[in-house]
Amino acid sequence: DTSSANGNVTLPNIDGTAGDGDDQTDFTVDAGSGTVDVQTIDTDINDIAITGSTITLNGDITTAAGTGGGADAASINFTGAVVIAGGDLTLTSGNGTIDFSSTINSEASQTRALELVSGSGAVAIDGTVGAGTNGTLGNLTINSAGTGNITLSTVGADAAAGAAVIAVGNGNTGTLTLSGTDYHSGSSTQSYTGDTILITGTDPTFTASNANISFIDGGTADITLSDAADLTIRTSGGNIDIEPEIKGTANGANTTVTLNAGGGNVVLDNTGTGVIHTDIGAVAITGATIELSDNITTDNANITLTGAVVLDGGDVTVTSGGGDIEFTSTVDTKNGSAARALTIANTSGTATITGAIGTGTNGALGDLTIGSAGAGAITLSGAIGGSGSAGAAIIAVGNADTASITMGGADYNTSGAQTFTADDYNLNGTDITFTTSADNVSFVDGGADGSIDLADAADLTISTSNGAIAIGVPILGTAGDGDDATDVTLNAGSGTLSIEDIGTDINDVLLTSSTSITLNGDITTAVDSDETGATSGVVTITGPALLLTEAILIDTDSTSNNGAVSFTSTINSATNQTLTITSGSGAVDIGGVIGGTASAHLGGLAINAQGSSSGTGQIDIAGIGGAAEYGVEGVTTIGNTASAGVDFDGTTYTVDGALTVTATSTGEAITFSGGGATTVLTKADATQFNTG
Repeated sequence: DTSSANGNVTLPNIDGTAGDGDDQTDFTVDAGSGTVDVQTIDTDINDIAITGSTITLNGDITTAAGTGGGADAASINFTGAVVIAGGDLTLTSGNGTIDFSSTINSEASQTRALELVSGSGAVAIDGTVGAGTNGTLGNLTINSAGTGNITLSTVGADAAAGAAVIAVGNGNTGTLTLSGTDYHSGSSTQSYTGDTILITGTDPTFTASNANISFIDGGTADITLSDAADLTIRTSGGNIDIEPEIKGTANGANTTVTLNAGGGNVVLDNTGTGVIHTDIGAVAITGATIELSDNITTDNANITLTGAVVLDGGDVTVTSGGGDIEFTSTVDTKNGSAARALTIANTSGTATITGAIGTGTNGALGDLTIGSAGAGAITLSGAIGGSGSAGAAIIAVGNADTASITMGGADYNTSGAQTFTADDYNLNGTDITFTTSADNVSFVDGGADGSIDLADAADLTISTSNGAIAIGVPILGTAGDGDDATDVTLNAGSGTLSIEDIGTDINDVLLTSSTSITLNGDITTAVDSDETGATSGVVTITGPALLLTEAILIDTDSTSNNGAVSFTSTINSATNQTLTITSGSGAVDIGGVIGGTASAHLGGLAINAQGSSSGTGQIDIAGIGGAAEYGVEGVTTIGNTASAGVDFDGTTYTVDGALTVTATSTGEAITFSGGGATTVLTKADATQFNTG
C-alpha cells in the first residue's frame, strides 16, 4: 500500500500456492495516484484489487474461486486507467466480477487484444476503451461463454476505432448493458449477444467500415433503448443483423433508430411482437437489401426504408401514426419464403413505395394493405407484378378519407381482388394495366367527388378475367389539344362492369362485359392527333348496357373528332334514363334491342338528332322495345338532314312518345333491312320519317 505517498508500484509475476483454492488468497495493490505495473497473476489467487492512476498490465491474470470456509467467487477490480502491454491478454475470474473503473487502452500503436472471462460473474467497464492517443485495442472479447451480466461503456469515438473485432456476450449472457456513446471497430466486425440488451448511453452510435455489426438473440432478448438513446448503426458496406426486438422505454420519450449499411444488407429477423416498436421516434433504414420479419411501429414519426425490402419470417405491418412512410425501392417476399402480407398504416402521414412490388424471383406478396385509415396521400410509383405474373394477392389501398392515390407503374397484377379508395386518383404509368385472376377491381369515391386522372401516356386497361369492375369516379385524360389522347379499355369478361363519366382528352373507350355494363355518367372522346390520320375516338360497348343513375350522353363529335359508336347488345334502363348519342361523321351501330326488357325502358332516345346535331354518320338500330314493350317512354329522335342513312335492321320498333327519323335526301337514306315484316309502333304519338 503506497497510497499515502502515492508511490509507483512495479510487480513481478505473482503466483498463489498451488492447490485447490481453499486458501482464498487475495491480492490488493493501492498506489493512490501512483502508477502500477503488473505482470502475470495466477495460481490460486482469489480476489484482486489494484488501484493507481495508471495500471499497466503485462500478462494474463487468472483468479480462482475459494472453497475453504465457504465459497468465494474470485473477482478482479481495477480502479484507475488500464493499459494493455506486452502482448494480447486474457483476464479470467473464478466466476467473480471483473470491474474497470476507468479507461482501457493498448500501449501506444501496438493494438493489444483483450479478452475477459468471468463465468457467472459480472463484467463492468465504466470508462472509454481504446480512445487514448494511439491506444486502439486489437480484438475485444468479453465472455464468449458464461452467464455473467456485462456492462460496456464507449469503445473508441465517433470518428476513430477503439478496438478491432468487438465480440461481447454469448447465448447465456444474462443482461448486456451498453452505456456508452460510441462503439467503433474500424474495418472489423462487432457482435453483441445477451438474453436482455440495454442500450442506455446518450445517442449511441455503432460504427464499422465495410464490416458487419450484429446483435444476437440469446433466447429471450430485446434491445431496450433508454429515453436518451437515439440509436445509430452504420457499417459503410458491412451487413447489419439484429435478431432481438428493438424497443424504446415504455411510457418514456420517443427514441429514434437509424440503421445505415450503405451497400451492405440489413436484416431484422425477430418474429415476436415486432422488430422495432414501443415509444420509437423516426426510423431510417438503409441497405442494399432490408429484410423484415415483423412489424415496425413508430409514435407518429417517419419511417424511411432506403433499399430493396424483402419480407421473411412473417407478415409485416409498418405503422407510423401521423408520420410519413417511404419505401425507396422494391418490395418482395424473400425467395424461398411463403408469400408475406404487408400492411402500411400511415393514417395522416403519406405512404410511398417507389419501386416495383412483388416482381423479384418468387417475390409475390400476400395481401397488400395501405392506408386503411386516415387522410394521408398514397403513392405507388412502381408496378405490382408484371404483365404475366401477380405481384400480390388481395390489395386494398386507401380509405374514404385518403386524399389521393398516385400510381406510376405499368402493371398492377394480383391473384386476388383490388380495391382503391380515395378522394382523387392520378394514374401516370405508361399504358397502365390492372389485371386479376377472376377477381374484382374497384375504384371507390372517397366522398370528395374526385376523379381518375390519366397522364397523356397512361392508356388505361383493366382486365379481370370475369371479375367485376366498378369505377365509382370519373375517368379523365389530361386536358389539352387532344395530343396523346388516352385510351380506356375495361374488360370484365363475364363479370359486371360499371362506370361514371369518361372524358377530357380520352380517345378510344372499349367496355366489355357479357353480364352487364352500367353507365352512370357521360362518355366523351377526342381525336388523337399524334396517331396516323388523327384517329378519332370510338366508343365500343360489348355486352348488355344499363343506364342507371342519370341521363347519358355519348359524345364522339368533339373538335375534329368523329368517332364511331357501337353497342353490340341490349340497352336498358330500370330508372327510365335518356340516351343521347352524337357522333359527327362516325357511324352509330346499336346491335341489340333498346328497352326490350319489362320495367327497363329508356326515358328518351336521341341519335345525331335533328336540331342538335348535323352529324353525317350512318345509323343502324336492331330494335326498340318489343311486341308488349314500349322500349322508349318519351321522345325518340333519330338522325338529321345530313345523316348518311338510317337503317332499321330488326323487325320491331315500339315507343311511347313521338318518333322522328330524319336522313339525307340522297338515295335510299331510310331503310328497313331486317327481313320480313317490320313493325313501327307508337302509343298514339306523332311519327315522322323525313329526308333532307
